[in-house]
Amino acid sequence: MHGTCERPHQLRTSAGRDIAKLGSGSLNQFQAMTVYSWWLDNGLASFSDADAAASGATSAVRSSSSSDRWWKKLNPLWLKVPLGRPEGLLKALQPAFGWIFSPPTFVLWSILVIAAMIVMSNNWSGFWSDSANVIAQENWVWLLAAWIGLKCVHETAHGLICLRYGGNIRETGFVLAVFTPLAYVDASSSWAFRLRWHRIHTAAAGIYVELLISSVAMLVWSRSDSALIRHVLQNVIIMASVSTLVFNLNPLMKFDGYYILSDLLQIPNLMTQSTQTVQDIARRLIFCESSSAPTTIGRERIVLMTFGVLATIWRITDLTH
Repeated sequence: MHGTCERPHQLRTSAGRDIAKLGSGSLNQFQAMTVYSWWLDNGLASFSDADAAASGATSAVRSSSSSDRWWKKLNPLWLKVPLGRPEGLLKALQPAFGWIFSPPTFVLWSILVIAAMIVMSNNWSGFWSDSANVIAQENWVWLLAAWIGLKCVHETAHGLICLRYGGNIRETGFVLAVFTPLAYVDASSSWAFRLRWHRIHTAAAGIYVELLISSVAMLVWSRSDSALIRHVLQNVIIMASVSTLVFNLNPLMKFDGYYILSDLLQIPNLMTQSTQTVQDIARRLIFCESSSAPTTIGRERIVLMTFGVLATIWRITDLTH
């Protein structure tokens, strides 16, 4: 759960509109985004509330009262605990761990992931039978410990890659979401990277590291005779693979997979645009409303419609469970 969010894409879109208005004498889009980032870093600007801005509310209405801010801080269902800027620690870690993200290591990573999948397939019956102990209530403390450790590594990976490409990490900490601890780093400066592959690499870094850990754990698990070691490794394998693939890589949830897909498709605000496209089509088909011509056509409109339908189905399924 790193700091890249929908708002950076909105800033990028806003920058593009400003450039179009000002013409050839304006900053180019990358320069404009760099200025915006500098404003944010130095406290000269902040992200406006997206919902209030969309409804046309005034700044007076958008500004929350002191009591509202305190209530949000004390909300037991969403408690954010910032722990300061981690850049010094991340810079100290880069010489020791930067090689993990190098091209040769990626080749090794691919081999390990494939090998781990083969080993799991060959040992599936034993792995599956042992899984009953992993999901047992008395094992929840082990699962929580594995979860916290892996998410700390996950967020560290985001931070290391963000710094590698010239970004900065304004804040790190953890959030208690419905009493579940979630680590985070504010890597939102990655939206200003000139190359989209740098943005994708930053978003994918946490998943990459977790799958690496899971693969190594799987190979060690298959060779270990100790019941305790196998049990601990199985906790790590499940939390670093199943959990990561279901949540972090899932593009229908606003985690890493969503931002990776958005950059791959080169469609900013993917969720917002796809939802609007589905709503427009629904109004035309169900209520026969005549509206202005669609702003997207061709392949992009098909992609938005497909993603919007899948995201709607996911949300409905998630609510029913």
